Amino acid sequence: MHLSFSPGWADRHPDEYERWLQERLEFPTPPEAWAAQYEAGTAYLAKGIEVETLKVPTLIVHGRQDRILPIENGMELSGRILTSRLIQIDGLGHLVQMERPDIFNPLATAFWWGIEAGS
Repeated sequence: MHLSFSPGWADRHPDEYERWLQERLEFPTPPEAWAAQYEAGTAYLAKGIEVETLKVPTLIVHGRQDRILPIENGMELSGRILTSRLIQIDGLGHLVQMERPDIFNPLATAFWWGIEAGS
């Protein structure tokens, strides 16, 4: 789990990190969910996904210090989905929404309100 956060985040937030770690241990992801995620990833690597066909507004929020998925993945995805908006956030890792909900939540809220308003 430590790789999901930006480098040093767990050291700067030991209580919060420990709480999330304990919750993950108490309520682990079921093996069938891990298997389904692995199968989806394997299928994607083998044949890809035609994301170019998406015609709905798509928000991609990506931490620039993501150690799970490189920022280049978010950039490629954004380039392939014409209706997407990519927001790159310096200093954050894979779990942007957990590291900085004060940044993520307003971005997501504004995006959804924009869809609702028809923009």
